[in-house]
Amino acid sequence: MANTSLRQQLSIMRQSFFDEGILDHEQVSYLETLENEDDPDFIENVFTLFLRVSTRYIDSIGKALETSPVDYPVMERMMYRLKGSSDSIGASKINGETNTLRNFFHDGDMER
Repeated sequence: MANTSLRQQLSIMRQSFFDEGILDHEQVSYLETLENEDDPDFIENVFTLFLRVSTRYIDSIGKALETSPVDYPVMERMMYRLKGSSDSIGASKINGETNTLRNFFHDGDMER
């Protein structure tokens, strides 16, 4: 019984991620088609890897912002990588925010 309740909660949470635009339903569905009996943990592994590398990218962006002068090449490279990684797993909210950050960066608006 508790297992069913947990599955329902996870299903509701998953749907809310799609409804709120945090995840792209089409991309996540595509990734789910790649999971099979040879690699039953494919989705989990992809998202775990994304969380691991995106944390590094965000840390690198933060450190680049703290340097004086700002380390623009590092920021550009890390934002590009974060955008690509988030796009590949369907993390639309992160992808959109990264685009916004890159636009501010290219406009020279470092305060925003």
